[in-house]
Amino acid sequence: MANSKWWSIGDIWQKIFNEGNSKIKVESSVVDSSLPSGASTSAKQDVLIAKDFATQTTLAAILAKLIAAPSTEAKQDVLISYVDGLESLLTAINDTSGIKKIVDQLPAGTNQIGTVGITALPSIPSGSNLIGSVNATIVGGLPNQTLVEQLTDADAVLGVLTFFENIYCIEIYNTDMSNIGVFVVNGISITVPPNKVITTIVGGTPSPIVTITGAITYIVTRYE
Repeated sequence: MANSKWWSIGDIWQKIFNEGNSKIKVESSVVDSSLPSGASTSAKQDVLIAKDFATQTTLAAILAKLIAAPSTEAKQDVLISYVDGLESLLTAINDTSGIKKIVDQLPAGTNQIGTVGITALPSIPSGSNLIGSVNATIVGGLPNQTLVEQLTDADAVLGVLTFFENIYCIEIYNTDMSNIGVFVVNGISITVPPNKVITTIVGGTPSPIVTITGAITYIVTRYE
């Protein structure tokens, strides 16, 4: 607070008469200037300057992160139309008057589904297992073939079956439920999965010998 020398009216007139002029001289001496409590100081201003307020550079960086063509009301309307179309399609699929439902039976007539490959089947439990009438077409079957000889694992000696005649046509039934069997016929290896039957005409070098590895139980039939 500045310290000033105040004059009363009488003192002022007395000063005028004593000095003989009309000038008033007021002497003022500033001893100190105390800031009010909580006023800004240089330290507080430095703290304020150090704050990371948004600047033009900061705003430009934010703008750069925005995509070139943000979503608009028009684009949202297009998206809604696609969703509505999908909803209509799903409704048609669910409707009996729309696309044929999977649970519906196939229409009468020929309904071919192509070739179905079966690599393995679980074992059938003991007891009566009726499956009804089955129509099957054997591809590459053995027309006009006659069964002439049949051997089993009980006839094998050290994993070798010996027939009376050379083998030209054979049926191999791997009755082993767990092990894959490899049957060498006429020098050709025939792999038979567990509980599977393979019937085929065999080339190679004719021989009456069948060598078996892997399978424990099996039935081998020779045809002519």
